[in-house]
Amino acid sequence: MARILVLGAAFAGLWAALGAARTRDEIGARVPDTEILLIGT
Repeated sequence: MARILVLGAAFAGLWAALGAARTRDEIGARVPDTEILLIGT
């Protein structure tokens, strides 16, 4: 399982998490195989 950790939920962090999810969908990876975790403080 691939894991992507994004630290910071400001504009850039949210944008990075959305971009990772979009790229995951474009390459055809299954959602359960990739975990995207956004941690905001």
